[in-house]
Amino acid sequence: MAKKLPGLEESPVAAFKAARKILRPLVKYLIARGITYPALVTLLKAIYVEVAVKEFPLQEKGATDSRVSMLTGVHRAEVKRLVEQIDHIDEITPPSVSMGAQIAARWISDPIYLDRAGNPKPLARYASDGGELSFEALVACISKDIRARSILDEWLRLEVVEVDEQSRVCLRTKAYVPKTGGEEKNFYFSQNLHDHIATSVNNLLEDAPPLLERSVYYNKLTSASIETLQKLSTEVGARAIQDINRLAIQLDRLDDSHPDAKYRMNFGVYFYHAPNHDTSSNPSGEDDTKTGRPRSKK
Repeated sequence: MAKKLPGLEESPVAAFKAARKILRPLVKYLIARGITYPALVTLLKAIYVEVAVKEFPLQEKGATDSRVSMLTGVHRAEVKRLVEQIDHIDEITPPSVSMGAQIAARWISDPIYLDRAGNPKPLARYASDGGELSFEALVACISKDIRARSILDEWLRLEVVEVDEQSRVCLRTKAYVPKTGGEEKNFYFSQNLHDHIATSVNNLLEDAPPLLERSVYYNKLTSASIETLQKLSTEVGARAIQDINRLAIQLDRLDDSHPDAKYRMNFGVYFYHAPNHDTSSNPSGEDDTKTGRPRSKK
């Protein structure tokens, strides 16, 4: 019989197994980026304290050091030190990411920048050549404090855009997803995974109205079928993102000066495939590929 990992006997088994599965790809990323186990432990300890303080306070009393220590297993002396160090710098969107996302969102949603098929039009580089339909004008409608040339140079480096034979700027993707670059990709990586996991936790803990979370799962498919489904998922996902983004742009303009305009939203899609080596993920023993039933949460 396999030995249990230390501490497992004290933990809810289902939650422990879920955490193990969630953490595996994250640890792969951390190792690839040079973040060691001791560094992660230090970070994790601080996050345990931060979450306990913010999410599990006693009514009218907040969260005492003793209570936080009890909830997290972190020594009370360390709790006091970590509470004093809590900050929110990682919740601030980097300016370059925010600016780029706004420009790309306008390009893929504003009818003036779309062709009849709903695809983003190639834009002249300068307003002197294309007027309103120019990359320079597009950037200016978001901010007049930054030069279009600076954005263009960065987007060319990140392979977000390309310049065609007519010297027009062409968006390479229908959403702002840089192919290279650190700050931008890491920002979206952390934000999207945070929001997806937060949605699932919200629905699992049942302490708030359920949020939208749906997925379709099949585990007995050929590589040809995977390719077909990936192509369709990419097309359908791109349309869904554009539809939501188009409406969000309109509502953002309407809500601009509203006193209640203090909420954020995130809507995303993904497609993942891998060899199906683990057949233990279906505890019921039912074959979902025969029933055609999507695995989803409401």
